[in-house]
Amino acid sequence: MLSFVSYLSKHYRFINGNAMPQAQDYIDALRNHDYFKVLELADFVNNKYAGIKQEGGGEAIGADELVQLTIYELCQTDINAEDIEKIRFLFSYISYHNSLAIGPYGFKAVSFAMPVSFALAAKNAPGFAAAMATVEINNKQEFKNFLKNESPFSTFLNQVNYDNEYGAITSPLSEEALVEYVATMPAESFMVFQTNINALANEDIIVDCPIIKTIETRDTVKNTIDALLRHLETKLASQGVIDAQKSGLSVKQEKLLNRYSAVYDLRDYCKDKLIFSEEDRAKVQGVLSVCLENDPSWFERTLIDKISDVLSLGLKPIYRCFFSVESNYRKTLDDKTQTNIVAPTV
Repeated sequence: MLSFVSYLSKHYRFINGNAMPQAQDYIDALRNHDYFKVLELADFVNNKYAGIKQEGGGEAIGADELVQLTIYELCQTDINAEDIEKIRFLFSYISYHNSLAIGPYGFKAVSFAMPVSFALAAKNAPGFAAAMATVEINNKQEFKNFLKNESPFSTFLNQVNYDNEYGAITSPLSEEALVEYVATMPAESFMVFQTNINALANEDIIVDCPIIKTIETRDTVKNTIDALLRHLETKLASQGVIDAQKSGLSVKQEKLLNRYSAVYDLRDYCKDKLIFSEEDRAKVQGVLSVCLENDPSWFERTLIDKISDVLSLGLKPIYRCFFSVESNYRKTLDDKTQTNIVAPTV
């Protein structure tokens, strides 16, 4: 396990003993599926250079100045073409939701697209290293020199064509592609992304995301199938049914084995599903029907069970029907496959 100091060293750069964020931290966050963090880069850049520009008094950093400063900061990171896919996903995801697109996050996404495209193109352009070597921004005069049209860095940027990178980032993913992208996230990455979306409520931004609901439902269905299968395995083992010949079983035991077999096949059918189609929903519903058909009738229960039911004044049969572990699992599957299981449509 990493020590606390090692953890900090991995996630922060240290200046004069103090942890200071750098532009690279925002790119690292993007790669760790903390997508919305990268949109805070402009704020970081503004805060970093505002004090320099305003030495001895002066105006705040302007929009055009912020763009060039952001490009420069991004050029100091290891951002590369492999990051375009994640940036495109973020841009498309925000565009897909009106609650995000029409608001500060929509503005941040559009504002980020141009400088990041410029930086990606610049890093592969001739003269990049030489242009970067000319930059020093430690005081107000160096700040002004950097932003002049005739500065080496400005001259270099004027020769950079970033159309391909910008087009790749701003070309919107289809709804189906967005769903597939989220569906293929590793579990830990999805949790980070899900937390980011839920946290937007703290900013009074409610994202009613059908994409996330689809993945949440998929996971609930898979987990419930696994839990139901384990429960049925336990019941089979307690009755000594697993290794028994079907011909030697009671009707009640045979029906239990039928339910187990149906759920076992369903588990295998669903385990590699990224999302559930209408056909998959019907498959789950079909297995639930098999389970219902294989519920033992009261007359198929053992004599001891019947006596116990009578002595409970009918409470035990009611409990089995509505509150037993198996019935609860089956109800969850029924509820989740009736709605919200198929991929959303516009």
